[in-house]
Amino acid sequence: MAAVRTAACVLLAVSLAGCGPGHATLPVAWQFADGRRCSDSSVSQVVLYGAASCKRGDAGPGACAYDCAAGEAGQHVAVDLDLSAALLAQGQSLAGDPLYRGQGTPTAGQPVALTLYFTGGR
Repeated sequence: MAAVRTAACVLLAVSLAGCGPGHATLPVAWQFADGRRCSDSSVSQVVLYGAASCKRGDAGPGACAYDCAAGEAGQHVAVDLDLSAALLAQGQSLAGDPLYRGQGTPTAGQPVALTLYFTGGR
């Protein structure tokens, strides 16, 4: 039990340290406001903008793309976040069309839970 507590404290300390002042690596998860899941919403990936910093650069400058299922239903992705900026999210179809959008404000030491709202491709 003590080992689990120690590991949790170390993980929290690393999360709070992040990549410098005003940054932290935090768990980010999402859900759809209409109660859908990735599998029935036509969303194949969720792209994070704004506060997100992505080493992969797979969604263009300043954006991180994740498989939709990676952050839903109790799952999360670890993302380096700028704590002074809003985190913007866009649920995209396989063709890259924006179907859902949402945003949140990262806080040091707290997981970020995003609610994505249907935009109808706008």
